[in-house]
Amino acid sequence: MTRLPLICSRWTLVQRPRRSIVTLAKRVFHSFRRWPSPLEQRTRVRCEHKVSRYLTSMDYTNLLYVVEPMRLRDIKEVMEIEYDSFPSPWSARAYRHELLDNDLSHYFVARRRQMEGPESSLLARIGRTLGVGARPPVLGYGGFWLMAGEAHISTIAVQPDWRRRGVGELLLVAVLNRATELGAEIVTLEVRASNVTAQNLYRKYGFRRVGLKRHYYRDRDENALTMSTDRLTSAIFQSHFQQLKQALWERLTQSLDKTP
Repeated sequence: MTRLPLICSRWTLVQRPRRSIVTLAKRVFHSFRRWPSPLEQRTRVRCEHKVSRYLTSMDYTNLLYVVEPMRLRDIKEVMEIEYDSFPSPWSARAYRHELLDNDLSHYFVARRRQMEGPESSLLARIGRTLGVGARPPVLGYGGFWLMAGEAHISTIAVQPDWRRRGVGELLLVAVLNRATELGAEIVTLEVRASNVTAQNLYRKYGFRRVGLKRHYYRDRDENALTMSTDRLTSAIFQSHFQQLKQALWERLTQSLDKTP
Protein backbone atom coordinates (compact mmCIF):
# COMPACT_ATOMS: atom_id res chain seq x y z
CA MET A 1 0.00 0.00 0.00
CA THR A 2 1.39 3.40 -0.98
CA ARG A 3 2.30 5.44 2.08
CA LEU A 4 1.29 9.06 2.10
CA PRO A 5 4.14 11.34 3.19
CA LEU A 6 3.76 13.55 6.21
CA ILE A 7 2.66 17.01 5.14
CA CYS A 8 4.87 18.58 7.79
CA SER A 9 7.96 17.21 6.01
CA ARG A 10 7.53 19.99 3.44
CA TRP A 11 7.97 22.55 6.20
CA THR A 12 10.92 20.96 7.97
CA LEU A 13 13.31 23.61 6.70
CA VAL A 14 11.38 26.23 8.65
CA GLN A 15 10.32 24.23 11.69
CA ARG A 16 13.51 22.33 12.47
CA PRO A 17 16.54 24.45 11.43
CA ARG A 18 18.95 22.40 13.59
CA ARG A 19 18.97 19.45 11.20
CA SER A 20 21.62 19.31 8.51
CA ILE A 21 20.63 20.72 5.13
CA VAL A 22 21.57 17.40 3.44
CA THR A 23 19.25 15.39 5.70
CA LEU A 24 16.42 17.83 5.16
CA ALA A 25 16.88 17.82 1.38
CA LYS A 26 16.75 14.01 1.33
CA ARG A 27 13.55 13.98 3.33
CA VAL A 28 11.86 16.47 1.04
CA PHE A 29 13.03 14.61 -2.08
CA HIS A 30 11.78 11.21 -0.86
CA SER A 31 8.55 12.77 0.33
CA PHE A 32 7.70 14.08 -3.13
CA ARG A 33 8.92 10.89 -4.79
CA ARG A 34 6.49 8.85 -2.69
CA TRP A 35 3.57 11.20 -3.34
CA PRO A 36 0.89 9.32 -5.33
CA SER A 37 -0.98 10.67 -8.32
CA PRO A 38 -4.41 12.30 -7.76
CA LEU A 39 -6.08 9.06 -8.92
CA GLU A 40 -3.99 6.99 -6.50
CA GLN A 41 -4.84 9.39 -3.68
CA ARG A 42 -8.59 9.07 -4.35
CA THR A 43 -8.27 5.29 -4.61
CA ARG A 44 -6.45 5.08 -1.29
CA VAL A 45 -8.86 7.37 0.51
CA ARG A 46 -11.92 5.43 -0.68
CA CYS A 47 -10.42 2.10 0.30
CA GLU A 48 -9.18 3.31 3.68
CA HIS A 49 -12.59 4.82 4.40
CA LYS A 50 -14.18 1.39 3.99
CA VAL A 51 -11.51 -0.16 6.23
CA SER A 52 -12.01 2.49 8.93
CA ARG A 53 -15.71 1.63 9.11
CA TYR A 54 -14.84 -1.86 10.37
CA LEU A 55 -15.14 -1.44 14.12
CA THR A 56 -15.44 -5.01 15.30
CA SER A 57 -16.27 -6.19 18.79
CA MET A 58 -14.47 -9.48 18.20
CA ASP A 59 -11.31 -10.04 20.21
CA TYR A 60 -8.65 -12.18 18.51
CA THR A 61 -6.01 -11.64 21.21
CA ASN A 62 -5.57 -15.29 22.21
CA LEU A 63 -6.47 -16.95 18.92
CA LEU A 64 -4.29 -18.68 16.38
CA TYR A 65 -5.79 -16.53 13.58
CA VAL A 66 -7.00 -12.98 13.14
CA VAL A 67 -9.63 -11.62 10.76
CA GLU A 68 -9.28 -8.10 9.40
CA PRO A 69 -10.70 -6.01 6.54
CA MET A 70 -9.46 -6.91 3.07
CA ARG A 71 -7.20 -4.28 1.54
CA LEU A 72 -6.02 -3.66 -1.98
CA ARG A 73 -2.63 -5.12 -1.16
CA ASP A 74 -4.31 -8.44 -0.27
CA ILE A 75 -5.85 -9.00 -3.71
CA LYS A 76 -2.83 -10.82 -5.15
CA GLU A 77 -2.92 -13.44 -2.39
CA VAL A 78 -6.71 -13.60 -2.53
CA MET A 79 -6.55 -14.42 -6.23
CA GLU A 80 -4.21 -17.36 -5.59
CA ILE A 81 -6.80 -18.87 -3.25
CA GLU A 82 -9.61 -17.93 -5.65
CA TYR A 83 -8.09 -19.94 -8.49
CA ASP A 84 -7.52 -22.92 -6.19
CA SER A 85 -11.09 -22.85 -4.88
CA PHE A 86 -13.54 -22.08 -7.69
CA PRO A 87 -14.06 -23.46 -11.21
CA SER A 88 -15.20 -19.98 -12.32
CA PRO A 89 -13.04 -17.57 -10.30
CA TRP A 90 -13.65 -13.86 -9.98
CA SER A 91 -11.05 -11.54 -11.46
CA ALA A 92 -8.71 -9.26 -9.54
CA ARG A 93 -10.57 -6.38 -11.15
CA ALA A 94 -13.82 -7.63 -9.59
CA TYR A 95 -12.30 -7.59 -6.11
CA ARG A 96 -10.84 -4.18 -6.70
CA HIS A 97 -14.32 -2.98 -7.66
CA GLU A 98 -15.78 -4.54 -4.51
CA LEU A 99 -13.27 -2.73 -2.30
CA LEU A 100 -13.37 0.66 -4.01
CA ASP A 101 -16.71 1.15 -5.70
CA ASN A 102 -19.28 -1.06 -4.01
CA ASP A 103 -20.49 0.64 -0.83
CA LEU A 104 -22.68 -2.37 -0.07
CA SER A 105 -19.75 -4.80 0.19
CA HIS A 106 -17.76 -5.87 3.23
CA TYR A 107 -14.75 -8.17 2.75
CA PHE A 108 -12.32 -9.74 5.18
CA VAL A 109 -9.16 -11.84 5.19
CA ALA A 110 -7.89 -14.33 7.76
CA ARG A 111 -4.24 -14.58 8.65
CA ARG A 112 -2.20 -16.57 11.10
CA ARG A 113 -1.40 -14.52 14.17
CA GLN A 114 1.86 -12.57 14.02
CA MET A 115 3.91 -13.98 16.86
CA GLU A 116 5.64 -11.16 18.70
CA GLY A 117 8.65 -11.99 20.81
CA PRO A 118 10.61 -9.62 23.02
CA GLU A 119 12.87 -8.86 20.06
CA SER A 120 9.94 -7.44 18.05
CA SER A 121 10.55 -3.74 17.65
CA LEU A 122 8.02 -1.08 18.50
CA LEU A 123 8.29 0.25 14.94
CA ALA A 124 7.43 -3.18 13.48
CA ARG A 125 4.39 -3.54 15.74
CA ILE A 126 3.16 -0.06 14.82
CA GLY A 127 3.65 -0.83 11.12
CA ARG A 128 1.58 -4.00 11.35
CA THR A 129 -1.16 -2.12 13.21
CA LEU A 130 -1.28 0.52 10.48
CA GLY A 131 -1.32 -2.07 7.71
CA VAL A 132 2.19 -1.43 6.39
CA GLY A 133 5.26 -3.63 6.40
CA ALA A 134 5.44 -7.43 6.35
CA ARG A 135 2.25 -9.33 7.17
CA PRO A 136 1.54 -13.06 7.57
CA PRO A 137 0.07 -14.58 4.40
CA VAL A 138 -3.66 -14.61 3.71
CA LEU A 139 -5.13 -18.01 4.61
CA GLY A 140 -8.73 -17.31 3.63
CA TYR A 141 -11.23 -14.61 2.86
CA GLY A 142 -14.94 -13.92 2.82
CA GLY A 143 -17.42 -11.16 2.26
CA PHE A 144 -21.02 -10.11 1.98
CA TRP A 145 -23.28 -7.48 0.49
CA LEU A 146 -25.70 -5.63 2.76
CA MET A 147 -28.97 -4.64 1.07
CA ALA A 148 -32.29 -3.67 2.68
CA GLY A 149 -31.61 -5.50 5.92
CA GLU A 150 -30.26 -8.63 4.22
CA ALA A 151 -26.60 -9.59 4.33
CA HIS A 152 -25.85 -11.87 1.39
CA ILE A 153 -22.62 -13.85 1.64
CA SER A 154 -20.91 -13.53 -1.72
CA THR A 155 -17.88 -15.71 -1.08
CA ILE A 156 -15.89 -17.65 1.51
CA ALA A 157 -12.73 -19.53 0.58
CA VAL A 158 -9.71 -20.98 2.39
CA GLN A 159 -6.28 -21.88 1.11
CA PRO A 160 -6.30 -25.68 0.49
CA ASP A 161 -3.52 -26.49 2.97
CA TRP A 162 -5.39 -24.62 5.75
CA ARG A 163 -8.83 -26.14 5.37
CA ARG A 164 -10.47 -27.99 8.29
CA ARG A 165 -8.43 -25.94 10.78
CA GLY A 166 -11.12 -23.48 11.78
CA VAL A 167 -10.24 -20.72 9.31
CA GLY A 168 -13.45 -20.95 7.29
CA GLU A 169 -15.58 -21.17 10.43
CA LEU A 170 -13.84 -18.12 11.89
CA LEU A 171 -14.55 -16.18 8.70
CA LEU A 172 -18.21 -17.18 8.87
CA VAL A 173 -18.38 -16.02 12.49
CA ALA A 174 -16.78 -12.71 11.53
CA VAL A 175 -19.33 -12.22 8.74
CA LEU A 176 -22.28 -13.00 11.03
CA ASN A 177 -20.89 -10.77 13.74
CA ARG A 178 -20.30 -7.84 11.40
CA ALA A 179 -23.66 -8.24 9.68
CA THR A 180 -25.35 -8.05 13.08
CA GLU A 181 -23.37 -4.92 13.98
CA LEU A 182 -24.48 -3.26 10.74
CA GLY A 183 -28.13 -3.94 11.47
CA ALA A 184 -28.80 -6.84 9.10
CA GLU A 185 -31.92 -8.80 9.93
CA ILE A 186 -30.95 -12.04 8.17
CA VAL A 187 -27.98 -13.56 6.32
CA THR A 188 -28.45 -15.49 3.08
CA LEU A 189 -26.22 -17.36 0.63
CA GLU A 190 -26.10 -19.83 -2.24
CA VAL A 191 -24.13 -23.05 -1.99
CA ARG A 192 -23.51 -25.83 -4.48
CA ALA A 193 -25.81 -28.80 -4.04
CA SER A 194 -22.74 -31.06 -4.01
CA ASN A 195 -20.85 -29.07 -1.35
CA VAL A 196 -22.07 -31.03 1.65
CA THR A 197 -19.19 -29.89 3.88
CA ALA A 198 -20.11 -26.23 3.49
CA GLN A 199 -23.80 -26.98 3.95
CA ASN A 200 -23.08 -28.73 7.24
CA LEU A 201 -21.12 -25.72 8.50
CA TYR A 202 -23.92 -23.35 7.54
CA ARG A 203 -26.56 -25.54 9.21
CA LYS A 204 -24.42 -25.61 12.33
CA TYR A 205 -24.75 -21.82 12.50
CA GLY A 206 -28.48 -21.76 12.00
CA PHE A 207 -28.82 -21.57 8.22
CA ARG A 208 -31.68 -23.52 6.71
CA ARG A 209 -32.61 -24.29 3.13
CA VAL A 210 -35.21 -21.88 1.77
CA GLY A 211 -34.99 -22.47 -1.97
CA LEU A 212 -33.38 -24.15 -4.96
CA LYS A 213 -31.87 -22.44 -8.00
CA ARG A 214 -31.59 -24.90 -10.85
CA HIS A 215 -28.54 -24.76 -13.14
CA TYR A 216 -27.25 -21.80 -11.10
CA TYR A 217 -23.59 -22.76 -11.50
CA ARG A 218 -23.08 -22.82 -15.23
CA ASP A 219 -19.51 -24.15 -15.16
CA ARG A 220 -20.85 -27.56 -14.14
CA ASP A 221 -24.57 -27.02 -14.73
CA GLU A 222 -25.11 -27.53 -11.02
CA ASN A 223 -28.01 -26.51 -8.80
CA ALA A 224 -27.59 -24.11 -5.89
CA LEU A 225 -29.29 -24.34 -2.53
CA THR A 226 -30.46 -21.02 -1.14
CA MET A 227 -29.97 -20.85 2.63
CA SER A 228 -30.94 -18.26 5.20
CA THR A 229 -30.67 -17.62 8.92
CA ASP A 230 -33.53 -16.66 11.18
CA ARG A 231 -33.61 -13.10 12.53
CA LEU A 232 -30.08 -12.32 13.73
CA THR A 233 -31.20 -10.37 16.77
CA SER A 234 -33.58 -13.01 18.06
CA ALA A 235 -32.73 -14.40 21.49
CA ILE A 236 -32.66 -17.96 20.17
CA PHE A 237 -30.25 -17.20 17.33
CA GLN A 238 -27.92 -15.08 19.45
CA SER A 239 -27.81 -17.63 22.27
CA HIS A 240 -26.88 -20.40 19.81
CA PHE A 241 -24.40 -18.16 17.97
CA GLN A 242 -22.59 -17.08 21.15
CA GLN A 243 -22.28 -20.69 22.30
CA LEU A 244 -20.74 -21.74 18.99
CA LYS A 245 -18.47 -18.71 18.99
CA GLN A 246 -17.22 -19.51 22.50
CA ALA A 247 -16.54 -23.12 21.53
CA LEU A 248 -14.59 -22.01 18.45
CA TRP A 249 -12.57 -19.53 20.54
CA GLU A 250 -11.63 -22.29 22.98
CA ARG A 251 -10.64 -24.58 20.13
CA LEU A 252 -8.46 -21.99 18.41
CA THR A 253 -6.90 -20.91 21.72
CA GLN A 254 -5.87 -24.49 22.40
CA SER A 255 -4.43 -24.68 18.89
CA LEU A 256 -2.33 -21.61 19.67
CA ASP A 257 -0.99 -23.24 22.83
CA LYS A 258 0.14 -26.28 20.80
CA THR A 259 1.85 -24.16 18.13
CA PRO A 260 5.66 -24.45 18.38
